[in-house]
Amino acid sequence: MTGPVERRLPLRLSSDELELQQVLRGFLSSVVPPPTPEAASWATLDPEGKVWQRMADELGLQSLAVPEDLEGQGFGMTELATVFLELGRVTCAAPLFGSVALAGRLLTHLPAGDDRDRVLSGIADGSLKATVALEGDFTADASTVNGRASAVVDAPYADVVLVPVGADVLYVEVGADGVEIHAQDGLDLARALGVVTLENAAATVLARNCADAVARSTAEATLLLAAELTGVAQAALHEAVAYSKIRSQFDRPIGSFQSLKHRMADMLVATEGAWSTSRHAALLCDAEDPAPSLEEVERAAGIAKAAASTAATFVTGENIQIHGGMGFTWEHPAHLRFRRARSAAVLLGSPSQHRARVAAALTSGDTHGRA
Repeated sequence: MTGPVERRLPLRLSSDELELQQVLRGFLSSVVPPPTPEAASWATLDPEGKVWQRMADELGLQSLAVPEDLEGQGFGMTELATVFLELGRVTCAAPLFGSVALAGRLLTHLPAGDDRDRVLSGIADGSLKATVALEGDFTADASTVNGRASAVVDAPYADVVLVPVGADVLYVEVGADGVEIHAQDGLDLARALGVVTLENAAATVLARNCADAVARSTAEATLLLAAELTGVAQAALHEAVAYSKIRSQFDRPIGSFQSLKHRMADMLVATEGAWSTSRHAALLCDAEDPAPSLEEVERAAGIAKAAASTAATFVTGENIQIHGGMGFTWEHPAHLRFRRARSAAVLLGSPSQHRARVAAALTSGDTHGRA
C-alpha cells in the first residue's frame, strides 16, 4: 500500500474565480428573488422559469462543469464550489443542487452514450431539471424499475430522475406511467424534497457496473454541499456583525460588549474552518499528476462536510441569538438560514457519520480510507 500523496494546494481564489464570484453575486442580488417565509419555494419565486433559463443562458451555471463537447464550459470542482458557496450565501431556492451537484456530477462520470449525452446536454442548456434518488430501495429488470425513495432533493421540479440500482444507473422520465413524485415537507422552506415511487416504471439503462462513478459523484456532491453550507455560515456571520454595529444598549453598540466579541470570534473561526476544508476538497478533486483516488476524494469531502455542517449550524444559531427577540420572529430571515443549515447538515451524511468514517480509516492504518 502506498503512502499518502503530499500536495500543495493554494487555498487563495484565483483571479478568474474572484471574477466569477463577483459576477455571480451581482446576478443573484439583482435577478434572483431572496426567499421569504411566505414565499420560499422556487415554484413561487420563478413560476415561469425565466430566472432558471437566465441562469443557463447568461451565466451557464447548469453547464459550468459539463464537458465542452456537450455544450458545457468544461470547468472543474473549484469553480462549482465557488458557485455553490455563493448560492448558500443567499439561501437560494433554485433546484441547482439536484440538477448540477447530484445528477450533473453523476452523468459526467458515466461512460458516454446517446441517452447519457442527451440528458447531460439538457441539464447544461437549462431545458431539463434532474435529480438522483440515492437513498432508495429499488429493483430493476431489463426495462422496468420498482421501488421508493424519500427526501429526494429537488424531485418536485425534476423532469428526469436517475436511479442507482446495485452497480447500475438507470433513469426514468417524470410523467411516464408508473412514476409518481409527491412533494415532501422539510425543515428547509427553500429546498424542495420529494418522495419518488416507481411501480413497473419504464427505465433506460445509462451504464452498468459503475459503482465507482456513483461513489465519486456522491463525494463531489457532498463537498458542494459543504461549500453551500460555508456560504450559509458566511452570510449569517456577516448579518450578525452588521446588526451588532447598529443595535445599541446602554448607549453603546452591542458589538462593543466583550461577550459578543468572543461569540462572534468563535463564529469566525468556525466559518473559516469550513471554508478551508471545503476549498481544499474542491482543489483536490481537480488535482493532476497524480489524480486523486476515490478514497482521497471521499475522505476530503467528508471532512469538509463535517466541518461545514457544524459551523453553519453553530453560526446560524448564534446569529438568531445576537439578533435577540427580533431574530426569533417569523418575519426575520435568520430562521431561513438556520433551517438550511440544520437540514443540510444531515443530507449526504451527518457530521458524526463522516467523522466516524475518517476515524475508522485512520485507526485501521488506511491513510487513503474513505471519509
